[in-house]
Amino acid sequence: MTKPTSNATGASFGKLSYLVVDDFENFRLSMRQILRNCGADKIESVANASAAVQYCAYNHVDVVLCDYNLGEGKNGQHILEELRHKKLLKRSSLFLMVTAETSKEMVMGAREYQPDGYLTKPINRAMLEKRLGSLIAQRNALLPINREIDRENFPEAISLCLQTLPSQPRYKTWLMKTLADLYYQVGDFSHALKIHDDVLSQRDLSWAKLGRGKILMANQDYDDAAATLKELVSQHPDYMEAYDLLAEALEKQGRPTQAQQILEKAAERSPNALLRHKHLAILASANQDMPTASQAWRQTVSLGTYSIHDNSEHYLALGQSLSDLSEGDSSDEGAAHADEALTILRRMEKRFAGEEDIKLRSRIVQSRVHAGQDRLKEAQNALDSIADELDPGLLPPEACLDYAKTLFRLGREADAKSL
Repeated sequence: MTKPTSNATGASFGKLSYLVVDDFENFRLSMRQILRNCGADKIESVANASAAVQYCAYNHVDVVLCDYNLGEGKNGQHILEELRHKKLLKRSSLFLMVTAETSKEMVMGAREYQPDGYLTKPINRAMLEKRLGSLIAQRNALLPINREIDRENFPEAISLCLQTLPSQPRYKTWLMKTLADLYYQVGDFSHALKIHDDVLSQRDLSWAKLGRGKILMANQDYDDAAATLKELVSQHPDYMEAYDLLAEALEKQGRPTQAQQILEKAAERSPNALLRHKHLAILASANQDMPTASQAWRQTVSLGTYSIHDNSEHYLALGQSLSDLSEGDSSDEGAAHADEALTILRRMEKRFAGEEDIKLRSRIVQSRVHAGQDRLKEAQNALDSIADELDPGLLPPEACLDYAKTLFRLGREADAKSL
């Protein structure tokens, strides 16, 4: 016999709109029934990522219950990433990742985009009512603050946080963190720093230490920021945001090699974060560490397959780094790098066919790859295929630089210098 839902719980569930995302119809039907038993009424369900993003683009959703593994294509992490990037979720909306998989790699990757919670399959009504009910209660208590933040009315949000602190002690941590973030947003670093220091004087909380590091960075106190963030990474090695900020602090200190090492550790712990791999690739390239740069670009391209952050520049950068690795290397390894570069550049031409200058930039690098392997005929053929577009006066600056490098490799030093 189904246990009746309390009036309070039913009312809180009943006022909200829900979206269930799962590729199995039976699970969608099951979740719909469980939500109805909890008092929910406005429930929509979809089978894949594109339908989920499209629905959120045209409809307000209070609660998203999204399976992590959606079969071929985008997964739950990609959906959360895209919804956050496009700002299709309000701060008051709840996103719960539903999964039968609990691997560290999955959890670390999904956590980068801050879901409000996780639900492990199989799901029953008691579990959903308890987990989601507490999140809804918090959502309702803090709704006025989140509304003002969504409106970017930060002074009013600060005022509401200060008013709510005495009356809602159970949400003190959330209120203090939000208040510090709001002070940071409006540039009031002294008040933000005081909150973090007050919190740290009572408890050693990761978010407060990270916030302190952010403020020290904003004040250009890079030495203290680096020291604070190193301590945080040492104490909480799974707190990924600290690695990113520490790498930034080390760069500001003029220590790019150490910054690269920090990002390498972070990428190893949480291997599904595209933007971190991209940062690592750029840093390794600047450090002239082309093997690491190539591997990081390789990961960036791979993770971009279903990501909102996919970009032709990632493919081009991978092709360029592999070109650098293969240049003048006649070994099997050198030839393999050259072949991989050509493959990735051809893929780029197909995947981003509609983008301006894609073919132009691809063929310039392809020519350099061939030249680096002493295949001069193929190198010239690549340039001949874009001969009509090789007007130095019309080339974009990045393509000009690439073209000059290619001309140098082809032994046309006078043309390269002129360009």
